[in-house]
Amino acid sequence: MLVESRKDPRGHRLRMARYARRIPQGALARAAGISQKHLCQLEQGYVNMGNVAGKTLYSLAKAVGLSVEQLLRKDQQDPEDR
Repeated sequence: MLVESRKDPRGHRLRMARYARRIPQGALARAAGISQKHLCQLEQGYVNMGNVAGKTLYSLAKAVGLSVEQLLRKDQQDPEDR
């Protein structure tokens, strides 16, 4: 498990975008072809987004209304802060 300060902050962006679209976690996981547990780990920052398969990133980003570039950008504000 990653130390709190080493968590990937991009997972929070994914979670906030999912919340903004009111997409249940299970539905997003199915749309991306991953387990709900894996999605939960992504959103909590325990999995580095840079290590996720391109097809999965595309599916996640598309479902929450972001581009892959927006999802992966480390310096971008979260969707709720726009």
